[in-house]
Amino acid sequence: MNKGKNILKIAALALPVIAMALLIGMHMQNRENGTLWNVPVTGYDPRDLLRGHYLTFRYDWDGEETAIVCSRGEKCALCLRENTPGSRDNPKVRIVSVEDAPKQCAAFIHGHGNGSVSRFEIGPKRGNGLRRYYIPEAEARRLDGLLRGWNRDEEGEHKFSVKLRVSDDGRAFIEHMYIDGMKLEEWLKEHPAPDQKRP
Repeated sequence: MNKGKNILKIAALALPVIAMALLIGMHMQNRENGTLWNVPVTGYDPRDLLRGHYLTFRYDWDGEETAIVCSRGEKCALCLRENTPGSRDNPKVRIVSVEDAPKQCAAFIHGHGNGSVSRFEIGPKRGNGLRRYYIPEAEARRLDGLLRGWNRDEEGEHKFSVKLRVSDDGRAFIEHMYIDGMKLEEWLKEHPAPDQKRP
């Protein structure tokens, strides 16, 4: 009798760990198997005082006109296609119905309408998850200024983009952020802040 209870206790403790490991494995597989798209982004100020050390941005989609109207909060999909053959940089996008997306699109992202392509909310629910990129605390103010164009006089103008990995089932993950075509981390190493440069 005691042996049976011990086995049940062990199973009860092991089951959540196994389930969590499976969920993590499935999530990692989804992140690894999607196609990569490079999308330009611009600065955005949500007036969120508790935003922490991350950049908040909006996607600068190259939108096409569409007959589909995706009202605020309605579930739709953002259809991505190559802007030029063989290139996944700055994809052409249009809004399509969730049902038509797998048939019509090279890749698609589930989301919610908000009146236009430029205001399309990516993801299963409303929020900023795919419009935020966490950054080093020491560089937060500088990078925020560069993204929004506040530091143009001191450091010039820079182009920001993110690499999105889009899974076959319409989920998207931010892989990396880029400044002028370089990964953010590499760019920071090569371009120290003006007050950190050595004479």
